[in-house]
Amino acid sequence: PDSYVANDGELREIDAAHFCAAGTLLWYGGGGGEPWMLLAGEERGGAAGAMKNFLGGKRESWAETPRTVAAREGWEETGRLLSSAARTAIVSGARPVAWAPRSKFALFMHELGPEDTWALATRISAPGGPPDPVHGSTPERVVAVPLRFLLDPSWRRDELHAFARPQAEAILPSVRALLADRHTGHPTGPPPPSPRPRRPPPRRPGTRGRRGR
Repeated sequence: PDSYVANDGELREIDAAHFCAAGTLLWYGGGGGEPWMLLAGEERGGAAGAMKNFLGGKRESWAETPRTVAAREGWEETGRLLSSAARTAIVSGARPVAWAPRSKFALFMHELGPEDTWALATRISAPGGPPDPVHGSTPERVVAVPLRFLLDPSWRRDELHAFARPQAEAILPSVRALLADRHTGHPTGPPPPSPRPRRPPPRRPGTRGRRGR
């Protein structure tokens, strides 16, 4: 079956029942600025070394839903620094969700709130060392990258792990729509200053305004 995007955040029943892994494309761009995303730099073996991956991981029990797995893995792979507000939002209503059929991976999108935003990557890196050393495929670091990079096939090939590329391609329609919406409806920088009202030139002492004749 082909990949698809569900804008309401709900997978097809058969996919929600038989998914193998889930994650979240965490992004931020408050104040109308350029949207950025958080990715994990993971060492998965091989000559390629550490490459970028979405924050996510495997299902651990049949009782878990795609949303609970995405929230848990996001929390673990950020060194347990992802806020409870973000985790609750992912579980209760993150949307859209993209389905990558070959890996049976569900990738949600979630906009980070002020509790996390750009400072999250800095907070994760501050202690030094991997953010979650117990995790099966250990993230070496969490990095912030402009969201628009996902639109570049060369960047996806060179920077994303092969496992993450189908997930990225599945979520592309939603990324394009988000970037287009912010480009047309939200300026990427601060608004220009309002023009100041022009004051009339000061009158010289002893003069009066000239009346019309």
